[in-house]
Amino acid sequence: IFHGVNKEFQVKKPEKLVLLNKFSVNSLFDTGSDCNLMARSVCSKIGSEIIDEKITMTGLGECQVCSMGKVYVEMLVDDNVYNNVVFHLVPDEVMPYDVILGQEFLSGVTMIMNAGVVTLRNDNWIGNIDSFAGSTEVDVAHVQDISIRNEVMQCVQEYQPTQEEEAPIQLKIILKDDIPIRQRPRRLSLMEQQVVEEQVDEWLRKGIIRLRMRGKD
Repeated sequence: IFHGVNKEFQVKKPEKLVLLNKFSVNSLFDTGSDCNLMARSVCSKIGSEIIDEKITMTGLGECQVCSMGKVYVEMLVDDNVYNNVVFHLVPDEVMPYDVILGQEFLSGVTMIMNAGVVTLRNDNWIGNIDSFAGSTEVDVAHVQDISIRNEVMQCVQEYQPTQEEEAPIQLKIILKDDIPIRQRPRRLSLMEQQVVEEQVDEWLRKGIIRLRMRGKD
C-alpha cells in the first residue's frame, strides 16, 4: 500500500498460482529481482533435493540475506512446462510469498502483464494468427424455387468483372510567360554561366578583349 498526500491507493501485484513438482504454490512475478527465490517451507512440501550452494543477496536498504541452498524443479505455468528451473532457498520470514520468479526465469520467457494479471506465452504464440480464405460463399438457401436458386448460383460463379476503371482527369500545362522552357545543353550551371558572362562584359569594357566578327566568304 502506498501513501500519498491526503490519499491512499493500493497497487495490484502480479501474483499467480503455479505448479512446482505438481504442487500448487503462490508466486510473485518480480522483474526487479535478479534471482528466483523459494521459501524454505515450500521446498519441504515439494520434496526437491537441496544443493548446498549458497549466495548472499542484497535488497532494499542494503539488507543482506544469505540463501540456504538451491533446488531445481519442474514448473507448470499457463499449460507451459519449464524444466530444471532453479530456485534459491530463503527463510520464510524474509518474504511473504511461496516463491518469487525473477530475471533468472523471466529473461527467457515471453510475459504479458495487464493490470496485475500475468500470462506466459510459448515460443510460437505469435504465429497462431487467425486466417480466412479469400473466397466468400453465397448463401441462397432462402430461395425456395430450386431452378431460380441454381440460376443465381450459376450467375455468381460465372461472373467475371470486365469493366475498366477510368480516371476522367486531364493534365494541361499553362505557361505564365513567353520565355522558352527549353535551353541548349551547357557545361556550366546557370549561376556559373552568369558569372562568366559578367566577366566577359567587364573585359570588353576595359578593352582587354574584343569581339571578333566572322566575315562572309
